[in-house]
Amino acid sequence: VRVRARIEEVDKKTLAIRDVPYGVTTTQLMESIVKANEQGKIKIKKVTDNTAAEVEVQIDLAPGISSDITIDALYA
Repeated sequence: VRVRARIEEVDKKTLAIRDVPYGVTTTQLMESIVKANEQGKIKIKKVTDNTAAEVEVQIDLAPGISSDITIDALYA
């Protein structure tokens, strides 16, 4: 059984991760996203951790990048 984070499209340039799998911290998730960006798998501008009572990691996409393609790449 594979458990994944839930990614939502806020607008054309912003994605939000509002649910993470059990045993994964937001710090680990953000490091994984930054690593994928450095390897050229995804193109992002910045990652922001807005976690308080609820988990929320905001991902700002680079100009001209499709949110659908980025979501597919993040799940891969």
